[in-house]
Amino acid sequence: MLAVSGRTTATRRMRVAHRGTRTCVGCGVRAVAGEAALIRLAVIPTDDGSAARVVPDLAGRQVGRGAWVHPRPSCLERAASRGLSRSLKQAVAADSGLLAAQVVEAATRRADSLLGVAIRSGKAAIGATAVAAAEVEQTDAMLVVAADAAAAAKLAATQRAVQRGAAVVYATKTHLGRVAGRNSIGVVAILDHALAAALRDAINLCQTFDPARERGQSSAGPA
Repeated sequence: MLAVSGRTTATRRMRVAHRGTRTCVGCGVRAVAGEAALIRLAVIPTDDGSAARVVPDLAGRQVGRGAWVHPRPSCLERAASRGLSRSLKQAVAADSGLLAAQVVEAATRRADSLLGVAIRSGKAAIGATAVAAAEVEQTDAMLVVAADAAAAAKLAATQRAVQRGAAVVYATKTHLGRVAGRNSIGVVAILDHALAAALRDAINLCQTFDPARERGQSSAGPA
């Protein structure tokens, strides 16, 4: 058996270490996939040769060169002001306010989609009665509580979920009802762990870049 030289071993380790890492174009900090969440920004060139435009790409499917930024307003502002142009070595037209609004829009679409998947696949309990019957504490389910659902926020199951960090506030009763095909819903329990984790990430993005939604957390306490 041929021995592997120390130099070859070191090179392989460097390749493994580099694989899956991304650098935030706002703060310049490198993050390893799985250790820090980064938003992908797709940089799309224009036909007339003017500055390229930027759109958030939460699903990672948008055509165009990619850049990555921490899901923080400060990093997004730095990326828009100079980080994108410096990193990509080209003129990039980006407005941090517009980008933040686009992130919220994309995150809302993703959250609604994930909620719909959970409901259609039978991996959600809808409404206070169903949540109480689902034994959410035994299944370690995550509760999604509408910001204007005062009654749902006072449920014993909701309060216990808040205490164990398994509750998030999202949208309104009318909004949740529309996603579920009902008139109004105050609380939904997500029974699938993978869907719950992805949904939490999407909702956190909404709350991070939309202060009005973040203030809605007072309806059910801290998430």
